[in-house]
Amino acid sequence: MGRASSAKKAARVAQSSGKRRVRSQQGLVFPIALVAVLTLGLALLIYGRATNHQDLGAPKLNTANSSGDHWHGAYGIYICDQYLPNMSVGVDPDPGGIHTHQDGVIHIHPFQTATTGRNARMGDFFHQTGLDVTSSKIALPDDPALGANSAKTYKSGDKCPNGKKGVVKALVWTAANGTAAPKVFVADIDRIRFTKDGEAFAFVFAPADVDPNTIPKPPSAARLAELGAADTGSATPSSTVPGETTTGSGSTTVPGSTVATTAPTTTAPPTSGG
Repeated sequence: MGRASSAKKAARVAQSSGKRRVRSQQGLVFPIALVAVLTLGLALLIYGRATNHQDLGAPKLNTANSSGDHWHGAYGIYICDQYLPNMSVGVDPDPGGIHTHQDGVIHIHPFQTATTGRNARMGDFFHQTGLDVTSSKIALPDDPALGANSAKTYKSGDKCPNGKKGVVKALVWTAANGTAAPKVFVADIDRIRFTKDGEAFAFVFAPADVDPNTIPKPPSAARLAELGAADTGSATPSSTVPGETTTGSGSTTVPGSTVATTAPTTTAPPTSGG
């Protein structure tokens, strides 16, 4: 009787142990499945973002194996009531491929993924030229093309020659040769995206009561196609905007505009306001 009872106990113990192992294995199924689902979801998210960067219409990667996109955007720095002269080439080397050639044009042909797709932003142009534009200031680089003592900073609250305090904003025209009103940016100016070829940009320090619609496009907008063709070696840009009027002081006006579009030659710079 003793041996039979021991055998029954051993059988019960073995059966109970098997059930515990089954329960333990079943308990692992859910966390394993959860990890697999999360891993798959993360992989799809990364793939989707990478795909979107290719489909947003922004510049593609320009490598030795692909010509990529080469866009042009007109730009200008507008102080109080006039545009300054064009900045020069800027910092060398140019790792990003977003720069200018002292022609009033932003050349956008990225050399690396860091400046393509949604990453193709105005901050890359600022970094390359030394220009710094924020919601509260326009800091000019030390650039001989801008004139003597060019490294100036225009801060919100500084006064223009007319005695009015200036504020900083950026204007973006979706087409340099279009008639649509500009979009106005008063913050995150360095994050403005390059979304297509042929845009126009103005970095403005002017009195707050100046209507953005009265500020003309940069002078280079009138001949952006010509300047772009010259950049690719198919044409030579002329020294004046077709149809423009040049005064004896060297200032120019955009056709159809009454606002001067070059730097003041006799007007005193803004002064710090209280």
